[in-house]
Amino acid sequence: MTIPFVHLADVHLGRLQASGLSGDQVAQRRLDALMTLRRCLQHVQEAQIPLLLIAGDLFEHNTVSKATVLEVRDFLGDLTKTKVFIVAGNHDYAATDSFYRTLRWPDNVHLFLDDWDSVRLDELGVTVHGCGFQEPDVSVPVLRDYVAGSENADMLHVVLLHGEYVSGAASSSVYLPVSQADLETSQADYVALGHYHTPKFLWQVDDKVRAAYSGALEPVWFSEEGPHGYFLGELERGGARVELIPVAARQYRHLRVDITGMDTMEAVTEAAKGLLAEVPGNDLVRLVLCGEREPDFEIDFNRLQELGSDHFAFFVRDETVVSYDLERLAQGYSARAVFVRRLRERLEQATPEEEPLIRQALKIGLDALAGREVRLP
Repeated sequence: MTIPFVHLADVHLGRLQASGLSGDQVAQRRLDALMTLRRCLQHVQEAQIPLLLIAGDLFEHNTVSKATVLEVRDFLGDLTKTKVFIVAGNHDYAATDSFYRTLRWPDNVHLFLDDWDSVRLDELGVTVHGCGFQEPDVSVPVLRDYVAGSENADMLHVVLLHGEYVSGAASSSVYLPVSQADLETSQADYVALGHYHTPKFLWQVDDKVRAAYSGALEPVWFSEEGPHGYFLGELERGGARVELIPVAARQYRHLRVDITGMDTMEAVTEAAKGLLAEVPGNDLVRLVLCGEREPDFEIDFNRLQELGSDHFAFFVRDETVVSYDLERLAQGYSARAVFVRRLRERLEQATPEEEPLIRQALKIGLDALAGREVRLP
């Protein structure tokens, strides 16, 4: 017997900050999150999914409007064939004035707001366990000493939690640390997690998933490229079979243009146009210029910015390095020569992570010493 379920997290309704967007763009992204959630819930309703798991950060405690939460509450109440479980995360933590506590929620919705609680669903043969945030920071590894599958061996066991995956039991976090050992000790058939915004399977046994992050329903930063949505799964003994259902209204995309060898803006813009032609206009795009350019080649950023006028949001970042003759510039005792020698010494000792930063510092310093416009990344 398998039990269909939907696992989603990190909707962040009411979020106000989002990667340098304008006020109108942020307002649209807030609406995107609400409408994407609604599409997900419509699927749950139409398919009569019996179990919906919302793994925290459904909304922003400090900024979400009451009207938005009431609208979502009513959406959830319409899921008459579905048992809904919500755990409070670090952004929608269950403070005394939280909408989780001050509003009446539908009978089919169970909130995990405090210490460990469990709900047995005899009609499904599943017990759902959860533990929520009561304040923004929770450093106690609450899963470490909790064994979900120790009782009711005839039932399947699901743990619903919002927390940060850490590398080992000795690692710490203020966002409820969860380690691999904690997951395994819980003996849960499936651990539905929230907090990380990129979908990820944490623990798999053969072809079954035992623990996973569904990722943010809508991405909120440029670091969250790729499809976003919710997990549709089938729960069974020893795990679940899970697939990502992409429903996000927009994606964040990085486009990198290597301008090495290009000596005109026409060449740069044509290369950028070729990449942009493959990107839908409703996405959020960061165009990154990289490679080497000649010292006297000035990039026209206004011209590049115009290329993105048909996209929802468009940003240009310069990561190019001026192809200075460092051997020649390092000669002598001028301030520029000393600067070049010192940074070249640092480059020789740099780690792979440090090297791009030192090269960027070298570029900015030489541009400044040459009296050119300095554009900080």
